[in-house]
Amino acid sequence: MKKKTIILPSSYLPSINYFYLILKYENILIESHDFYIKQSLRNHAIILGPNGDQKITVPIQRKSKSKTVFKNMKISNNLWKKKHIQSIKTAYGNSPFFIHYFDELFEIINHEYYKLFDLNKSLLTYFLKELNIKKKIIYTNKFIGDYGDGYLDYRDKKLKSVIFQSIYYQQTFLHKNNNLEKYSIIDLLFNIGNESKNTIISVLKKNK
Repeated sequence: MKKKTIILPSSYLPSINYFYLILKYENILIESHDFYIKQSLRNHAIILGPNGDQKITVPIQRKSKSKTVFKNMKISNNLWKKKHIQSIKTAYGNSPFFIHYFDELFEIINHEYYKLFDLNKSLLTYFLKELNIKKKIIYTNKFIGDYGDGYLDYRDKKLKSVIFQSIYYQQTFLHKNNNLEKYSIIDLLFNIGNESKNTIISVLKKNK
């Protein structure tokens, strides 16, 4: 029996893989009460620039040896904003659909968010709107370690290989790379615009 509910971690500038899963499953639950995990997609994303893959990270406040519930995790400073915006401009400034998305994306990133959860939630809401994905997203109100067999739990899994039939599309910077799905959804939006959702759906159909 196909599992209908997927549990995802919160994500900063979520990957194409992330939206592939959102489109694939009927019910989406996003974890907001787990403990913060280092080197996870909760506070970083991968974009494709002139020199290849670039990882951009939102710095967070974290006391040594302490555990902080993700929903309470605070962003440590605002210095990262300028760096991220510049990196996005360098990577995608010449992309066909850059002007259609950049201004609103800039406003969200540049907004004064104190908690990473709120930043990620605003970004996800924006991307769902632009991709015309009208699915109900539910955020957890407590932590549950095991949801049982009715759920597909991706909270602690890497999303690099969830697409079995790889996605392909025209990019500004051409690199020999068969894992385009690992890149932030902005890579897809800036390069192919309104066709982004249909491109992901076409891969879903091939993977059935």
